[in-house]
Amino acid sequence: RGMLDNVVRTYNILRTGLRPTEQALFREQFDVVVGTLQRGATDVTWLSHNARDFVHVAYGLVVRGLSRKVEVIADSNASIDAVIASWVNGTTVLPSFTDSKHALRMEKLQHEFRLRITRYKKVITDSDIEIQRLINFIFSEAFSSRHSPAWRDFVTDVDARIEQGARESTLHLLEHFAKTTAEASHPILEVTVELLASEVVANPPLDELAHREGVSEYVATWCDEMASIGSLLRRVSNHTATFEHVKEDEAITASILHITSGVAEAC
Repeated sequence: RGMLDNVVRTYNILRTGLRPTEQALFREQFDVVVGTLQRGATDVTWLSHNARDFVHVAYGLVVRGLSRKVEVIADSNASIDAVIASWVNGTTVLPSFTDSKHALRMEKLQHEFRLRITRYKKVITDSDIEIQRLINFIFSEAFSSRHSPAWRDFVTDVDARIEQGARESTLHLLEHFAKTTAEASHPILEVTVELLASEVVANPPLDELAHREGVSEYVATWCDEMASIGSLLRRVSNHTATFEHVKEDEAITASILHITSGVAEAC
């Protein structure tokens, strides 16, 4: 009876503890299990001569067979969620304008931004590789072909979660940038003007700033680069496609406009 109780308990977990897209990958196997258990419910009693054989068959189908594969896939799918969640937690990587007691030169800002945004891009790129690995592992354990409706639905669901994660992390990144800019206790960039003999000297040179198109244009470029990080992600359903359109999200567009407008006014 203990083995049968284990079968029933495991079966109930499999039926109620999986996402619909995960269940669909095992639909045929579930149908076989259901048919076996129903036969036991109608045709087998504890007094039947084949009761022991039925319990062993059911145990092999559910506990030893299906349960292990489903557990591996559910854990791998949860790992994908953990990777996506880590993006938002790792977005506070931009230079803090309160790190220094003095205004930062453009060269310093540019260096700090490039350094930190490069680190974050590596996080996203490594995450993309890990997600692709997990998907391939899930497929190797699933009773499905890549062209089956169940598998297509599964990877479509994963794609949607990845895209949502890309949107949330990009927006979080921009909001952090806006916050650190607004909380700066000094100008983001300062220009000193000195009178030396008969000439006025600006440091950094004003013509240099003009050549660089000014601080606000630089910040606009940085914002666009932040919003383009989603393009590093590949769709699970199509490895060649990317999430370029993430930066066109209404909330992200509004955040970029808010930042660039504020910097332009400050300049």
